[in-house]
Amino acid sequence: MRTLYNDITAVIEKEMPEIKWVDFDMGQLDIQENPPVQFPCILLDFAYPQNQSIKKTDRMEIEINLKAGFYVIGQTNTAAPVLQRQDPMIYINVFERIIKRFSGFKTEDYAKFTLVSATPELLPTGVKIINITFTTKHNI
Repeated sequence: MRTLYNDITAVIEKEMPEIKWVDFDMGQLDIQENPPVQFPCILLDFAYPQNQSIKKTDRMEIEINLKAGFYVIGQTNTAAPVLQRQDPMIYINVFERIIKRFSGFKTEDYAKFTLVSATPELLPTGVKIINITFTTKHNI
C-alpha cells in the first residue's frame, strides 16, 4: 500500500500543480472550522473488498478512494459574468484530469486502474467534495 500511495502522490505532485495538499484521508474535512488542509486537496484511502481466503498466488483487489476537496468561492450561475464563473469551475477541471490520468493507470506492482464511481458532495461548511473510486489488483 505504501508503494501505491507513493506512486499516486508522485503523479499528482508532478502533473497537477493546482493541488495544494495531498494526504491520507484521516477525517481532515470533517473538522468544521479551519480543516488542516490547503485547497484544493486530494485525500487518499484504500479498501480491500471481497478478498476472502487469499492465497499467495491470488491477486488482491484494492479500491483506491480519492477525495478531492475544494473551497469554492464565487458564482457558477448563468447570470454571473463569464469571467466570474471561471474560478469556481476549478473542481470540474481537476475532476476531469483525475479521471483521465488515473483511468488505465498502472505500475509495475499494480494492474490498470478501473473507474468505479465518482460522486459529488457538498459539506455544510461549503467545501465541495468529489469522491472518486478506482479499483486495481495486486499480486500477493
